[in-house]
Amino acid sequence: MTSTEAHLRLSPKKIDPSKTEAHLRLTPKENDIVGIALRVKISIFLIRDDARSTIVRATCGISKSSCIQLIKQLTGKSPIAGQLPTDNDWIIKSPTNCLHASAYFRIYKTIIDSYKGHEDDFNSSSFKAFRPLAYLSAYNMYKNITGYNLTGSKPHLNINRAYLITTLIRSGEIVSVSCAKCDRFYVTLHGYPPMFRFCPVCDSRQDAKGRFRWNNLATKPSKTG
Repeated sequence: MTSTEAHLRLSPKKIDPSKTEAHLRLTPKENDIVGIALRVKISIFLIRDDARSTIVRATCGISKSSCIQLIKQLTGKSPIAGQLPTDNDWIIKSPTNCLHASAYFRIYKTIIDSYKGHEDDFNSSSFKAFRPLAYLSAYNMYKNITGYNLTGSKPHLNINRAYLITTLIRSGEIVSVSCAKCDRFYVTLHGYPPMFRFCPVCDSRQDAKGRFRWNNLATKPSKTG
């Protein structure tokens, strides 16, 4: 545990972000109080969106013990146990999955691309929270666009699945392609054979139970976007 993480330990009282920031102390090597405070706030938002502790720790750079204590104080419960989403092919298992993954992909890429040309700034300590903030902002925008923030229902793409998709975007394992029929962009796995790339709009049908399924008809190869 680093000295910074040690100072992120919170009292057993109700979480108050302003008081949490006030308790942070800096050593001579820690001069980014704004970045630290921002990562704490992002952690709180992620936890309230039901992000797993592993994701909160990986995203915001806080220790396991600090993260567990933060989760207990915000939710009154211990962190949820169980395996994180690991199946990369989730995005192509159904038209609905593909549609929601495509929406998140476009939002996240738009946020990241809008900051291109400022890479030197992002290498400084002042911008350590940029990627976590881009991830959280993209997910909140996804919920707004798809209407989940208005209905209060659980999003089809949860915060943990969105984290996996984010890592796949950064590693280049998810790519955007254009439908040869309607020119809409959607996501698929890198290296996936073009003949098996299906547009969630053109190449899907609704079954008797109202669920969207892929058509069995072959489609024209999509062109990489």
